[in-house]
Amino acid sequence: MSTSLETDPRPLVHAIVQRGPISQLKKAQTDLLAGLLKPSLWWALAWLDIKQRYRRSLLGPFWITASTAVMVSAMGPRYGTLLSQAFDTYLPYFALCHS
Repeated sequence: MSTSLETDPRPLVHAIVQRGPISQLKKAQTDLLAGLLKPSLWWALAWLDIKQRYRRSLLGPFWITASTAVMVSAMGPRYGTLLSQAFDTYLPYFALCHS
């Protein structure tokens, strides 16, 4: 009794080629590009993540914004003074890069 792979090796070769690292890299690049072209999906996933994380909080999804604002307003001027940086240039940097 012979199987179809013994008589025709092409399906096996085709399966190996589809599973190879180059094929996987191509699929990953295509998937990444498709994801980058859907910013509405980014916003939807981010909003769902925030809603799920803070659903039992009194302030709800805005708690993350409030806690970040408190941290930046408390730590930004202190770090700016310690590092001898101008307040008007260091605070935006601190708010965007260290939050």
